[in-house]
Amino acid sequence: MRGDYVRAKNSDTGEPLPRITPMRLGAGLDYQLGKFSAMLDVAHSFKQDRVAANELPTSSYTLTNVMLNYRFKTQSVNWDAYIKGNNLFNQEARAHTSFLKELAPLPGRGFLMGVRANF
Repeated sequence: MRGDYVRAKNSDTGEPLPRITPMRLGAGLDYQLGKFSAMLDVAHSFKQDRVAANELPTSSYTLTNVMLNYRFKTQSVNWDAYIKGNNLFNQEARAHTSFLKELAPLPGRGFLMGVRANF
């Protein structure tokens, strides 16, 4: 479990400071059985409507990510074959701290497959 919350204001005017991240909560699960492992991560970012002048509010969103991994060894090389899924429910997410939040949201649903070698 994890979480954070920031509330910042200009000490002279009492106005909210710009691009302050909203409250965030998250949790993850890791599971391992022999050479197989799995990870599930869920992160929720609350809406941010306490904004500075000339700044737009952002909506809340929840991102769900998963990773499956198989580890094996050949001679002196350790291998990981994996598949990773990000933003599984294809949520529209905009990072309040970004200067480009109105133009460029965070990536939508994506999958990645790969093999990694450590020697």
